[in-house]
Amino acid sequence: MKKENTVNIPKGEKLRILQLTDMQIIESSQCRRPDRLCSREMENWAPIYIEKNCYSHIRDLVTQTHPHLIIITGDIVYGEFDDSGRILREFASFMDSLDIPWAPTFGNHDKESKIGIDAICDIFKSSDRCLFATETEDFADGESNYSVKIYQDGELIQVVYMLDSKGCTSATSEELRRPQQITEGQCRFVEETAATAKAEAGKTVSAIAAWHIPTVEVREALEEKGYPYNDGFVIGVTVPAHDGDFGAFYEKKW
Repeated sequence: MKKENTVNIPKGEKLRILQLTDMQIIESSQCRRPDRLCSREMENWAPIYIEKNCYSHIRDLVTQTHPHLIIITGDIVYGEFDDSGRILREFASFMDSLDIPWAPTFGNHDKESKIGIDAICDIFKSSDRCLFATETEDFADGESNYSVKIYQDGELIQVVYMLDSKGCTSATSEELRRPQQITEGQCRFVEETAATAKAEAGKTVSAIAAWHIPTVEVREALEEKGYPYNDGFVIGVTVPAHDGDFGAFYEKKW
């Protein structure tokens, strides 16, 4: 049975969405090559430290924010260190234990695991609280394109688009390695879903889109606003804020 990709929030509450990204969980015991990690890294990223390195921080964030929905924008695991898929399965179980709907999309490391993309998708689809779906059919568009509809008091108030920006650098398939970013097919998917949401709500519905790899349009938008895309910055701290902008860009080159 297909899950309903919907979230219902209590009447009178303000919608809260928590975004997590780039956990990049490494389980050193699954290291493919003996020279891949130094002895310190082998120790620090041993399985016994996953709780300390990752899960404890997520619990703290959930306690602080009480989100109605958690979105995860890629690189949950460093795929080459999870060829068995065990770490991703354990992560999915952990997320389910929070009893909050969660919606992941792929980054450039998730698909590198040797278990293959179908098995990875099945892990998400079989998780109790995970809203993951594949709503596009063209391989070029990736596998994690879907929408989440959020309702309050029976009214559709928000749509969240989770998009696959692809580009898995160490995947076994050449097609998966190719950095394609956002395609025309994904844009059509968003446009069609937005039209359906508008017809349902009787008005244009507020929406956000989330994906992993910054697109050319993101760079252009930053530069148009006067933010130094290639330098890294914190708006309002290292660079002046404009028109109520906030946030940070930490990667100095992409």
